[in-house]
Amino acid sequence: MGLLMRKSLRDNAKTDGYPHRVPSLRFYNTDDSAKITMDVSTVGRELESYINSKLHAATFVPNDIALNSKRSIHASPNAIRSLQGTEQQGHQYVTLTSLLSQDVPYGAMLLEFPSSSNTSLEFVNSERFLIYDFPPPAAIYNEYLLPLRACPVAGDSIPLLLRGAPSHSLSQHWLKWVPGFTPPFIKHIHEVMDYDDIVTSFPHQMIPSCKHAVDPEVHYKLLSKNSIPEMGAHTPHHMTMENHALPCMVKAAHGKGTKGTFKADTEQELEQILVELRNNLQRCEPPILTEVIEDIDGNYCLQFYLHKSGEIYWLGVTTQIMGDKFVWGGGVVDWTKQLYLRGLLWGTICPVKEYLHKQGYFGIVGIDVLTSKRGKFVIDVNPRINGTTPQLFLAPRMADLGYGLSVYIADGRFLCTSESLVQRADVLNSTGEVRVVVLSSADIRDGCEAHVVVFGESEEKASEGFKRLKKCRL
Repeated sequence: MGLLMRKSLRDNAKTDGYPHRVPSLRFYNTDDSAKITMDVSTVGRELESYINSKLHAATFVPNDIALNSKRSIHASPNAIRSLQGTEQQGHQYVTLTSLLSQDVPYGAMLLEFPSSSNTSLEFVNSERFLIYDFPPPAAIYNEYLLPLRACPVAGDSIPLLLRGAPSHSLSQHWLKWVPGFTPPFIKHIHEVMDYDDIVTSFPHQMIPSCKHAVDPEVHYKLLSKNSIPEMGAHTPHHMTMENHALPCMVKAAHGKGTKGTFKADTEQELEQILVELRNNLQRCEPPILTEVIEDIDGNYCLQFYLHKSGEIYWLGVTTQIMGDKFVWGGGVVDWTKQLYLRGLLWGTICPVKEYLHKQGYFGIVGIDVLTSKRGKFVIDVNPRINGTTPQLFLAPRMADLGYGLSVYIADGRFLCTSESLVQRADVLNSTGEVRVVVLSSADIRDGCEAHVVVFGESEEKASEGFKRLKKCRL
């Protein structure tokens, strides 16, 4: 049918080759009418054990049959395997828009970031909702590469507002190698004003506040690093300009992709950082100063979808890849360690989830946590789609195929065209040793830039697959 196929056409096509939705289940205890509502995909061994021990006389009823219930119960974090798709072949996988459509059934998703540094872009935040994105991003990055990378896991429950559609070869790549891939329902970005519930990764100055799905003033506040101490989690010690110790971390209040993150070892370095921040973006919130966490033994990003109701759909935990000067470079997902990591970190981030819900936020949430001998520290909260969000949506699907570990490399540069990169990925996939998914790619001078996830049986195999992909040449 193609990428622009409408839902009404697809719902009537029962032999189109794509998996269709299955009803979720409610678990009823006949003793007290308590219920748990969740997707079929969430029923893992841990959940079955939980049900057997807590709901002795459970009966299974399709979600579309109305039955009375007195109260809701929430399985403990460790009782549910990981609220993700583990359906058998032929069933519908959970997608980004299938989650969003439960809260904004008539909404649309705008994946394009605004910019405060590149005023040549269409979406510029020059007066309100300033964002520290220096050095200025190229148009192809904000308008194409970043928005496109969600397409393989977006689904079609609500439209995606994009400036350009994926290439035919990239679409065919997803169709062949992404289990349960559903072509996204794409609308042109110039139709943005046709929608009243627009889900954004960052508030847009040029879109009326009433059309944002989340109040943009609230969203902007939650995205500010100055709000993190209010969220009730254990954080590094926050300091002021008048009372601080060195070394310290300095962060722009609204940085993007670790832009605006620095370490100051001396007063001179601190002053230079502050001058750079002020010169690049005037009229912005003051930066934050925190202590430096030493002897770090874990750097994680926990992600989940927060519903309007306050319930969550757990996505998973990535181990962060950090480059020089605190530049974020991607993430590693080990699907065999997800239960352990969730149990390790859930208590640390639970207050943040409650805070975001009380403020009225719903959508994807990413929370960065450092661990050391001193404890666990929340260092960043990103109530928006994160760089590794597509990787986490894909991880359970690939684990079902035996590829339990994945490596995501952000902003990868390749010495070949986008077309050649996709062809190279297809060749590697045909060997069965790894599964490469090119999330997005765009041609630049002397090659292309791409967001790529490589899945394998081990980190070594996934990393080796990425190295082989890098050998692609013009």
